[in-house]
Amino acid sequence: MTEQAILLDEPPKAQKTKRTPFGRALVIAALALAVGINLLAPGLALSWARQPFLGTLLEHTLVVAGRPSADWASIEAGLDHPDRIIEIDGLPVANGSQLWKILRRYEADDVVSLKVESPKEGGGWQTRQVSLRLAKFPLQDLFTRFLIAYVIGLIYLALGIWVFIVKGHRTSGRSFAFFCACLAMLTGSYFDIISSHWLIRVWTAAMPLTAASAIHLGLVFPQERTFIGRRRILHYLPYILAAILAVWSELVLFDTANPRAYFEAWRWSFSYCGLGVVIFLSLLLWTRLRPKTAEIRQQARIILLGSIVAFAPFLIWVTVSSIIRLEFRFQAAIFFPPLVLFPLSIAYAIVRHRLLDVNLVLSQGLVYLVLTTLVVGSYFLILNVLGQVLHRTELASHPVILASFVLLLILFMEPLRRRTQYLVDRVFYKDRPNYRQRLEKFSRALTATLDLPRLLDMFLEQVGTLMHAERGIIYLFDPEINEYTPQRTWNIPHPDTLEAIRFRDRDSTIKWLKDSAKALYLTSS
Repeated sequence: MTEQAILLDEPPKAQKTKRTPFGRALVIAALALAVGINLLAPGLALSWARQPFLGTLLEHTLVVAGRPSADWASIEAGLDHPDRIIEIDGLPVANGSQLWKILRRYEADDVVSLKVESPKEGGGWQTRQVSLRLAKFPLQDLFTRFLIAYVIGLIYLALGIWVFIVKGHRTSGRSFAFFCACLAMLTGSYFDIISSHWLIRVWTAAMPLTAASAIHLGLVFPQERTFIGRRRILHYLPYILAAILAVWSELVLFDTANPRAYFEAWRWSFSYCGLGVVIFLSLLLWTRLRPKTAEIRQQARIILLGSIVAFAPFLIWVTVSSIIRLEFRFQAAIFFPPLVLFPLSIAYAIVRHRLLDVNLVLSQGLVYLVLTTLVVGSYFLILNVLGQVLHRTELASHPVILASFVLLLILFMEPLRRRTQYLVDRVFYKDRPNYRQRLEKFSRALTATLDLPRLLDMFLEQVGTLMHAERGIIYLFDPEINEYTPQRTWNIPHPDTLEAIRFRDRDSTIKWLKDSAKALYLTSS
């Protein structure tokens, strides 16, 4: 007798289709706004870059922005955040628009005199005169400060549009699309807030909304939280908090009485963004440890893999610069591009999450991430210790140290890799079923009975436990009617209704199962 078994997993709550025309319209509006901003941003950046450059980037109230490049004139002049320009060549200026109108009169290499408001010891502000030579804005800085973030935002936007087209009928698809739209607005207007300031209000509102959409995405995907289903108001709570922060920030953005009043509002918005990432990853880890179905476990692992690879460079930078306390300059070209993997992994998990052997990829990715961190950290730690002992600072290129370190890697890398692999598997896959033991136990049980219904029940129990299937049906071939009919069910509310669902040997589903010898996944879409 030929047998075929088909398991039907109930789609998780986060994947259910819901008719929400207002939600779809809101997401479409956000995506359209993000497209418009990203079309406008390059023109604004290039137009600003053609003007004479003061040697520093300025926020909208002419407060000096931080992180200048090493060759900018502002470093020699002593300009730093939170200094504020209040006059240029004796002409008062209060915002970027007034400043750029004056700068159009000058050319590169002209020298201008600035009156700057700086903090003084003991509190309060003092004014001082600063002379700067105007220059052309460096193309390299335009690349690192605008183009990288802009391209990353375009990728986020493209992923959001794609997921919305494919899965926009689901809560998870709409939530992810809105998250991508907000983040694309944030990255698209990032350079503008320290240059021409046309999109400053958009950036200010997009920052807390990005955090809110990340929290909401974590609440509904890969599985909707039980408390969310019972209290629908919790769906809107992150956005209510974001709206409060956005309104506060917008009100103090151009406060003429206190040009730095927006500092505190922005600080709270930054904190909310950090909290949003922490909540999202915490909910994801909780889902990974306690999934409702095997499908949800698979999706959580994909996103964890993308998150680990995306944030690994930042982790290494923080470890080297803050913990080991070595000079390691932040490089946007190195640290920003991996961030693309974060939304890419979420989009993949929503749309096509069954195409990867995620267990293997995640396990090996974690191992090599840990090894990379250990190797880099150990190398800098050795250099730091030797530098203090030998009272020398330039040891990184010393041939003896390099050769010794490479020799140590050759001797200990493979044992270290095996040990790390064992620890990673033990920590992250301690709940993985022992398939060999299950198979041996099931084989022994088969020899103890010849009753077909009992055998089928045992088979369904084993498959349901291993695959975390919520429901199951076994179809067997009936040679008398030449059809596959349901013989045993598991956790099906009304099994009698399945009698009408039968398969013939020539049906495309049966042919596909026979020819491919693979699992066929059925979804609600």
